[in-house]
Amino acid sequence: MWYLFNHNVDCEHQQLLKVRRTLHFHQNNLNWNLRSPKETQAGLSIISWDQHDVVWGWNDPVAVYPLQGTENDTSRCDNGDAQYFDDGKTLSWPIRVPSFPVKKRTTVIRITNNDGNFKLKDLTMIILFRAADLGMRTLAQFVAHDKPILLLSLDDRDLHFSLYSKCENNMRIKKLKVATSMKIKNWTFAAVTYNQTSGYATLYAGDGSTHSAHWGYVNIQEPQFIYLGNNIEFMSEASDQDEQEIPENFSGKMRCFILYRRALDFSQITKVEKFCRKIALKGDDTDDDESHADDRIGICK
Repeated sequence: MWYLFNHNVDCEHQQLLKVRRTLHFHQNNLNWNLRSPKETQAGLSIISWDQHDVVWGWNDPVAVYPLQGTENDTSRCDNGDAQYFDDGKTLSWPIRVPSFPVKKRTTVIRITNNDGNFKLKDLTMIILFRAADLGMRTLAQFVAHDKPILLLSLDDRDLHFSLYSKCENNMRIKKLKVATSMKIKNWTFAAVTYNQTSGYATLYAGDGSTHSAHWGYVNIQEPQFIYLGNNIEFMSEASDQDEQEIPENFSGKMRCFILYRRALDFSQITKVEKFCRKIALKGDDTDDDESHADDRIGICK
């Protein structure tokens, strides 16, 4: 059941009229002043130039986070400071792959928005994960002022994406859902895109399942934090009216998280999936629970 006010359509139509004057600017201003491939060339120890171009060549990633690096290089990988928490304690970065245990303790990765780098109009969010069990689990959540902006989650093998937006004093929740062929302890790829110009949102699963919907113009609030693996806050009033249960902590492993400020097409998403799976295959060559000297090498210097 979608929680939706009928007059929100008129409200959002008025918002759309306001932005049409600057639409041409947004369509042509794709250079978001991000770090160029040349600036990170020295750190390309685990990927080739072709793979590097897949991530950086489209001129607009705002978070490149292979979930493998060191305390010194993670902030350079994501344009935001990444921290790893276990039961409220900040762990030194990293173990081989940050793990989200099945045990009843809170494990979370938090990426902090620095200097407005996560201000989104269009977006593509990409994640590669390996679930250890089934249930309602949080994969990624964007938060501002302790309220969710968007939420990517699992419900057993179903993949869910929810986007929250305000129009005047009313809250809207838009959703996408796909059934996947996910297998426990196998790497699963997921991606979600939203194009503010066309109004279309699409949820992708690595097995080829997709769900698209026309959401129209949505003004996405700028998040303060991105949380991976833990649902630290949920909009209780939205949850009550939407008759949803609150997702629990994710248990398993995550290897790749990338955020773009534009909607990639299917062929580009496929290339990023190959990039992420290569990282996962490299990590699977060793025991995830052990530390290794080459862990100090990430994709960023």
